[in-house]
Amino acid sequence: MSSGGRMVEEVTMSSVNISLDDTALAHAQQQVGSGRFQDINAYISTLIQQDQRQQSAIEVEISRRLAKNDVSEFTRADWDSIRAEVVRRHQARAAK
Repeated sequence: MSSGGRMVEEVTMSSVNISLDDTALAHAQQQVGSGRFQDINAYISTLIQQDQRQQSAIEVEISRRLAKNDVSEFTRADWDSIRAEVVRRHQARAAK
């Protein structure tokens, strides 16, 4: 689709129901109440987009360092961050 000489990507939206504990729901409502987000959907969408960007950045950095074949550039903080991400993913999968 074209709009004013530029391409516009059509986005298909889907619905999903999620369950939140009281603390998570209160936090989401507080974020909406602060005026930063139009509604809880916008807040959750923003969190997902941030996670996608972070994941992409991690993958790009790992690929860049591996392509240089110089993993010695990884600092202790890098390894701690990678380890924390692996633990987070493992815990998320175990909770399903």
